Amino acid sequence: MSNEKIGRIIASDAARATLAVLKERHGAIILHVSGGWSKAPIVLPVGELRLGPRDILLGEVDGVAIYEMQITPDGFESGGDYTLDVVAGVPVGFSLVPDGGVVFKVERVVG
Repeated sequence: MSNEKIGRIIASDAARATLAVLKERHGAIILHVSGGWSKAPIVLPVGELRLGPRDILLGEVDGVAIYEMQITPDGFESGGDYTLDVVAGVPVGFSLVPDGGVVFKVERVVG
């Protein structure tokens, strides 16, 4: 697992507000992007997911670490800046569920 941040996360106000509510309810949390084609991270309490050597720390927003599991050569590991926002959707897997029918979305800033 790489603990060195490789980018900067630019978060929308809506994403920051959603993170704040989830932290208030659940304590310390992390966001984890499964890698490959997914851009929707799951939200888990810290310690709920065992991070491994392929989990890359993209950055942090308001004390919440955001990781991606590197499974393809063209993943986020190339560095740069990323955006964190919320969009309409239903969380998958074991993700904590934000209010308002939204999920987080992480994207690399191009350009």
